[in-house]
Amino acid sequence: MKKMMNLSNNQTSNKINALKCNKGLFLSFQEKVERNQQKKELKDKMDQLKDEFNTKLTNEKKRLKQKQKQQELNTFKSSTYQIIKDTKKIKQWNRKARQSLAKLPSELYEKLIKKEYGY
Repeated sequence: MKKMMNLSNNQTSNKINALKCNKGLFLSFQEKVERNQQKKELKDKMDQLKDEFNTKLTNEKKRLKQKQKQQELNTFKSSTYQIIKDTKKIKQWNRKARQSLAKLPSELYEKLIKKEYGY
């Protein structure tokens, strides 16, 4: 029995020593330089792809903002509204009426004034 235990202990110690001594592949200087160059090329390619993705993303965000702004402008154009010239009475309105009050974008307001009054 002792011989079997010794054998198993010996085998495990051999495995442990093998793991400690294993240092991987020994590469020549030229191979190390080539690997480093490949890593650098790969990193450059990844950076380029990230930049392309970021530019696409920013362009998409700009497009969506522009689209949303145009939709808001179109809703103002299509809605019915009254131009309030005397704003002193607004304070006397009830709360819900004041909340429903909205300002027109300046571009649209200028177009309306030109149409109505011919400025």
